[in-house]
Amino acid sequence: GTDPLTILMGFADGRIRLTNVKDNNISDFRDYIEYSVHDNKTGRVNMLCLSQDNNMLYTCGDDCNIFSFMFQCNYKNIDEPPQPPVLVEEEIIDTKEDGQVQEENT
Repeated sequence: GTDPLTILMGFADGRIRLTNVKDNNISDFRDYIEYSVHDNKTGRVNMLCLSQDNNMLYTCGDDCNIFSFMFQCNYKNIDEPPQPPVLVEEEIIDTKEDGQVQEENT
């Protein structure tokens, strides 16, 4: 099979999710692990960053907290470094959750 692509997501309720997506079925988001790290009312995750060597994941939330995690990938060829992440600096989807958080903050 093909190696999965890891997608990192941050949500309005402070959760972060790491999802493995296979190249042959990019619409299948069932393979994930999720953590509730920031405050679920005021901790909207507004930034996910990887360290330059891709070994640390940093999350920033509207709750003024920054969390760090060791980020480990199962790359088969250790001599070949992983591809640098592609950062998307725009909101792709406005969810119902996002609207509720915005209303609560106004």
